[in-house]
Amino acid sequence: MPGRQFDPRLVVRDLVQAVVPYDERESADQRWMLDWIDAGYPLFRTAKPATPHRHLAVYAALLDEAARTLMLVDHAKAKAWLMPGVH
Repeated sequence: MPGRQFDPRLVVRDLVQAVVPYDERESADQRWMLDWIDAGYPLFRTAKPATPHRHLAVYAALLDEAARTLMLVDHAKAKAWLMPGVH
């Protein structure tokens, strides 16, 4: 829409709210995240490695059901095998 300002906080909130929780734990985590977003804390990392301390990160679970395998990446800095993701 012309003239409408883009608000990343509202976009993130809408995406989090659109997730249908799998179980009560995921539902509780979703409520916690919505409360965190609504509290106005910074959402995005502004400096490496972790400023602000709590910020959004996105990970993907890439599963090959037929082969019963999960894709992991060797994260050099974390020195661990993790799911692919970004800040």
